[in-house]
Amino acid sequence: MKRIIFTLLIVLFLAGSVLADQAKFGSIGSGSASVVTPGTAVQLSTTSKGCGMIMVTKVADISHDTGIVYVGDINVYAGGIGATTANLKLRKGVRITSEDIAVFPAADVSMLYVDSVLTEDGVSFVYFY
Repeated sequence: MKRIIFTLLIVLFLAGSVLADQAKFGSIGSGSASVVTPGTAVQLSTTSKGCGMIMVTKVADISHDTGIVYVGDINVYAGGIGATTANLKLRKGVRITSEDIAVFPAADVSMLYVDSVLTEDGVSFVYFY
């Protein structure tokens, strides 16, 4: 329950920040990206779209909701199914589970990538421009 309240407070804070800075963010866009092969980074958008901030949350395949996604630059790495202990130590990026929302300041949506532990997990995102 504490985690849900904390998440809601963050969302309210960010929403307030966006509303207070309407001169900078006049529009909102959205999208999603899913990982077909765990251990392989997938770009949030292959189309360049300038922005100021991206909010990301995990989206799971309907058959499961136990996976974890990592969001970061082109070097993001989640390890994938059956990864060895050595590979798991190489994980890079921000870890996101199904209850998390991550916010990234970014000049372009195409700057962020996602990788997941399980096949077909991914993220849904909203960007402000």
